[in-house]
Amino acid sequence: MMIPIFQITGDPSRYYQNDFIIEGEKYRSYLCSDAVREHLEKQGEDVKLVIFVPESFLTDITLQEFCDLLEERVTDFEPAVLPAIGTFRNWKFEGNVEGVITSIFLYILNQKPDKFYIDISTGFNLYPVSLLEAAKRYLTYRKLENILQEEYKVKAFKIFSPIIGEGSHVVEIQDLDVKAFFSLPNADVDTLVKRDKSSEKVSLRIGEINKEYNLVKSRFRSLYKELTMAFNAIRFNTPLAFFDLIEMSAEVDEIERGVSEFVKTLLEPVENTVKKRARLPVDGVNVANAFYSLALYRSIQKFAKNLGDPEIDEIYENFRKVYSKKNLGIGVNEYFLGRDVEDIKMTVSRALKNRKISEEEEKLYANLYSHQKCEVRIDENRSYGSSNIKRNFFAHSGFLREYTLIKFVGGKIYVQWLEDAKKEIKRWLESPEK
Repeated sequence: MMIPIFQITGDPSRYYQNDFIIEGEKYRSYLCSDAVREHLEKQGEDVKLVIFVPESFLTDITLQEFCDLLEERVTDFEPAVLPAIGTFRNWKFEGNVEGVITSIFLYILNQKPDKFYIDISTGFNLYPVSLLEAAKRYLTYRKLENILQEEYKVKAFKIFSPIIGEGSHVVEIQDLDVKAFFSLPNADVDTLVKRDKSSEKVSLRIGEINKEYNLVKSRFRSLYKELTMAFNAIRFNTPLAFFDLIEMSAEVDEIERGVSEFVKTLLEPVENTVKKRARLPVDGVNVANAFYSLALYRSIQKFAKNLGDPEIDEIYENFRKVYSKKNLGIGVNEYFLGRDVEDIKMTVSRALKNRKISEEEEKLYANLYSHQKCEVRIDENRSYGSSNIKRNFFAHSGFLREYTLIKFVGGKIYVQWLEDAKKEIKRWLESPEK
C-alpha cells in the first residue's frame, strides 16, 4: 500500500539543510516531509511525497522549471498545482480559500489513500490551513462511506516541525482524526458556486458549465432524493421502506466521477490574461456535502444489498444491528421496532387461533387486530392512538395498520405496504417533519 505524504511548498530558495529528529533518530534533509519519508521507508513502508505548488510560483516559469529548482532540495516527488489567491509578483489571483481547499480535497480523493500524512510545516499563509481542512473533509468522507458498517480503515497523521531554518528540529507526528455523524448532508448540486456579486461574464460561464454537466447534476439529484428517503427510513425507524420503496441501485461510483469532473471544471480559470487569473468562488462546504452524500449513500447501499425478504423477524434482526451502533445515536429505534414487531406477531397468533387468517393468505393488518369488530375500509383513514395518520405511521415503525398487509407462510410472517398507499408514504419519507 502506497502511503502519500502531502505538503505545500514555499519558496525553495529559503529552505536549508536541517537535522530532523524523528523518534530519536536523526535525518539530514531540506524538508521535514522528506525526512519523514526516509524514516517510514526505513520501517519498510512504501511512501511517496506529493508537493502542492501554488500557481503564483508559475507566473514566469513552467511547472517543470519550478520542479527543477525544488529538486535541488528534494528529489523523487509528485507535483500538483494549486489555485492561488491575492497578489504575487504583480500578478492578481482572484478566487477564494474554499477553492484551494476543494482542489486539495479532490486530489486526495482521487488517490483515495487508506493511510497518509500531511506536513503543515511549510507553505504561505492559508495553504497549510487549507491542507489540514481538506484532509479532515477527506477523513469525514471516508468515515461516512462505512458509517453503518463501522469499518474505518483510513489512518491519517499530521506532521509538525519548527519554522524551517538552519539547525536541528524535533519532528512531531500526531494522529489526525474527525467525528462523522449520522446526519443528512445539506447538498445542493445547483449552487456549488456563490453568485453574490457575479459579473455577467462569470454568470454566463457558470451557465455554460451547468448545461455541460446537466446529466451529471440530474443523476445526483435522483441519488440525493433516494438518499433522503433511505436516511429518513433509518432515522425515523420505517424499515419496510427498503423493501417496498427504496431500491438503492444508483451507480454511485459513476455519479461520483461525474461530480468530480463537474467540480474540477468549476475550479478552472474563467479569466486568464496577462497579470490576472480569476476563478469562480466555489462553495467548498456545499461541494464537500455533495461528496458526503455520495459516501453516505454508498454505506446505506451496502447495507440494503444484504437485506432479504420482508419477513418480520429478519427485518428486526437486520435493523436492530444498525440501531444498536452507538455512533449513529438512534439506539431508541431498536426498542420501538421490537415493540411493534411483537405486536404484529401477537396479532397474527390471535388471528391464527381465531381462524381469521390461513396459510399463504394475505390480509390487512387492521382487519387482523383483535379489537376490530368489523372490516376496516382503507379509504376511511381510521387509525390507532391518534387521528393523525402520519404521526401514527412514524410512531409505529411504519407498520400502519391501515396500510400494512400481512401474509403468513410456513410459520413466518411477511409484511408489505398497500400499493395504493406507497405514494403517500413516499411523500412522508421525503419530508417527515412537514
